[in-house]
Amino acid sequence: MTCASRGLAFKCTAGLHHALRHTDPATGFEHHGFLNVLLATGAALDGAGSDTVTALLAERTAGTVQDRVERLGADGIARVRSAFTSVGSCSVHEPVDDLIALGLLATPPEG
Repeated sequence: MTCASRGLAFKCTAGLHHALRHTDPATGFEHHGFLNVLLATGAALDGAGSDTVTALLAERTAGTVQDRVERLGADGIARVRSAFTSVGSCSVHEPVDDLIALGLLATPPEG
């Protein structure tokens, strides 16, 4: 929220392998999802309070997150991405697979 209120861009440099918030079954640790961060950033840019931003970071329901991302549209996503500039992940496949499963990215053609 502080970055949004000051017009500062930020990046998340590691650990956002999945689109949705989840609990890692191996460690029991909570992990934010990169789409949760995207939605929370959009809310912060719109002046939402900490309760709203916190709720968006905590959301685990795939359909809810998918619907909210789709409602942002291309212009909304571009606006949010100007603030949330990048995400780090040591996996290429996990983020892409999550976006495909949510219907937010088309399945690449075979071959």
